[in-house]
Amino acid sequence: MSDRLLRFTDTADIESLLVGRRVVAAQSVDRSELDEDLEPRDGVLTLDDGTTVTVHPNEGCGGCTEGWYSITNLAAVDNVITSVRAVEETAARFQIFVVADATEINLLTVEGHDNGYYGVGYTLTVSPGGQR
Repeated sequence: MSDRLLRFTDTADIESLLVGRRVVAAQSVDRSELDEDLEPRDGVLTLDDGTTVTVHPNEGCGGCTEGWYSITNLAAVDNVITSVRAVEETAARFQIFVVADATEINLLTVEGHDNGYYGVGYTLTVSPGGQR
């Protein structure tokens, strides 16, 4: 199985990816080590079956701050996820909440702003078996 790309609007696919899984690790990846001009930061969620989910916040204008988003929260989830709720608060904040062991957890928050030209939100690259 090869990598697949999910957009923040693919809520049914995100739900099917996470329900029944645990997130055993959540870490930020500082892309500035690759190129000092690249911001914001990516994040990687590792599921209990070895699947990695790389979070890519929207990258905006190369000459200004419009359309740039960053991860402000990324969490591991110790218990099995039983439901998923994706939230879009205006075009400035996008969140994924999960329920595990009867507790709602903020799994992911991506925040930024756009003037209508450079895009919003995030994408997820899903890599089976621990590949990226």
